[in-house]
Amino acid sequence: MAAPALSNVHTQGAVTNVAGQALVPVLVSAREKILDRHAYDHASASALDDADTTDDRHAVPAAA
Repeated sequence: MAAPALSNVHTQGAVTNVAGQALVPVLVSAREKILDRHAYDHASASALDDADTTDDRHAVPAAA
């Protein structure tokens, strides 16, 4: 019975680590006054997130 609970705890820890690793450069660059605030404030999802998967004219192989 303990295995599913432990698995959930490990998954939550991994998600927290990923979010923290994404946040640290923003905090450091803001503190050092090198954050491009305009770019940060107007950022949107990456093109990869919005890509139409049915159109592969611009497909790039994962590994060459």
